[in-house]
Amino acid sequence: FCITGELMAASMALAKAKSVLILTGFPCNMDYDQPQETDGPPGAVAIARACLQFGKQVTIATDDCNFGIVQAAVGVDDRDIQVVSFSAGDSWGDQEVESVRRLAEATDHIVAIERSGPGAG
Repeated sequence: FCITGELMAASMALAKAKSVLILTGFPCNMDYDQPQETDGPPGAVAIARACLQFGKQVTIATDDCNFGIVQAAVGVDDRDIQVVSFSAGDSWGDQEVESVRRLAEATDHIVAIERSGPGAG
């Protein structure tokens, strides 16, 4: 479904942001060595590169199991995109919660691409 005006509102919010946090990685194939889906990480990098072109500070956050593939998609020459990773949420302690809180508070806009989250109730 689509609510009229939401794409414009999201675009304007992203345009006004100085820093962008992009969440990606959906470890959906846990029986494999590479458990992540395949279109989220390169899509996140494409959005990150577009944001850089508009002078934004960009961080991509993902799961530990997705860090390598996201870092590979970013490439060694693209040092302007920071990539951070976190362990599985069910193993978080106070330190991980605090790290995520600080990361979220340091950004103006959060984009989730191929990242699951709580459903609307």
